[in-house]
Amino acid sequence: MNIPPKLARIYQRLGSYHKTAEEIGVNVRYVYDLLAQGKEPPDRTARLRDIRRRLGLPRYRIPQRRRAPLSDIQKAIRQMAKDTHHALSAKNHSG
Repeated sequence: MNIPPKLARIYQRLGSYHKTAEEIGVNVRYVYDLLAQGKEPPDRTARLRDIRRRLGLPRYRIPQRRRAPLSDIQKAIRQMAKDTHHALSAKNHSG
């Protein structure tokens, strides 16, 4: 979880979620969610993008890249690893 340095400094200086939220002008829920649980507010509306900016986050989320599909060899290697694991666990649990 990456906490924006600006927000971390304000929180360390003030010492509470409520005071931090009041200082930056957002609801305490957004500060708590980001600092305690790592949840970022969405970026669907202009108001939420402004809240993200005040928290020190980028206005828009950076979309995650999609992974390339696995090749046949990679699929075969994963299947062999699963089969080996199942065979060993069955052997260990059989007695």
